[in-house]
Formats: sequence, structure tokens, C-alpha cells
Amino acid sequence: HNIKSMLAAQFILQDNLEMNLDNLDEAKQLIKDKGDNLNSIISYLNDFNLLEKTHLEEVNIVQAIKKTCHLLNIPSSAFTLIENESLSKILGIKQDIDSIFINILSNAKKALEYSEEKIIIIINKQSIEFIAPFSYHFKSSSGIGEMISSRLALRNKMELSYKIQEDTYISLLNFNN
Repeated sequence: HNIKSMLAAQFILQDNLEMNLDNLDEAKQLIKDKGDNLNSIISYLNDFNLLEKTHLEEVNIVQAIKKTCHLLNIPSSAFTLIENESLSKILGIKQDIDSIFINILSNAKKALEYSEEKIIIIINKQSIEFIAPFSYHFKSSSGIGEMISSRLALRNKMELSYKIQEDTYISLLNFNN
């Protein structure tokens, strides 16, 4: 699912590149962006290549969220990050936490296609709230990503819950580190 999202971004960049061959400067920038994205994918795959690595380590929350947004090509103008508490790191399995963020933010990005709203990420002392526009366009979703993310959260002594409130979809990651 996550790798498909990253590869889809590469196909979109390629389409944009082919359409902008008349504008050399824009084509050069698209080539640079494509290279940066490929490097991000390689880095992501290298990080997850260490599947046997399941030890707990300190994970910088803000850095992990920003890295995930960059990886998924979510522009900084499409999300707001609010830090209510001075929580900067949590203890967990880095790959698990990255997978949880990728699933949540990938789904939130899809909802942005049908809304003018932003993704709002609120970091509190004991939780992170991901607030995205709710979209009825996801009737084909199987919820497997949410189920896997919930299991990964439990493995890291966290709890991941979801709720629909008015026109928003809220993913809430609670932890006690």
C-alpha cells in the first residue's frame, strides 16, 4: 500500500515531465523532484529492510511526521502541525511508528483530493491527533491499513483509534512514554 503510493507519485511526476517538455526550466525541476523522490523511496526501503530490527528507540515525532509528509508528497501548505506540549520523542520501534504515520497520512492525503481543508496534526503530551476532512469517496477501503496500524500501535504499547466527528476523520494515537 505504502510503496504503491510512493510509486504512484513517480508516475505522476513522469506524466508532468512529459507534458512540460516545452518548458525546459520546469522540466529540469521535475527531473530534480523525481530524483529526490526516488532517493526518498530508496531511503524508506532501506529503513524497512531491517525488519528484524524490533528494539525500542527514541523516535523524534516531528521529524518522523515531516519525513512522512515529504515521502508522500504532501506539501507543507496542506498540513498544520501544532505542538501543544514539549513532547519531541517517544519510545517505540521506529519502523512501526513510521508505518503508522504513513498509513494515517496516506489516507488523509486521499481525502484532500475532495476538500479544500488541511490536515491538522496536534501533538499533545500523551497523544497525537491527525484530523483530516472526511470523504465519502472511500467506500472501497478495506480498513486493512488501519487494522495493521492498530496492531503496530499495540506492539509499541500505544493505542490507535479512529472516529468521525462532523466533517472530519480523526486518528488518535495515545501513548504513555
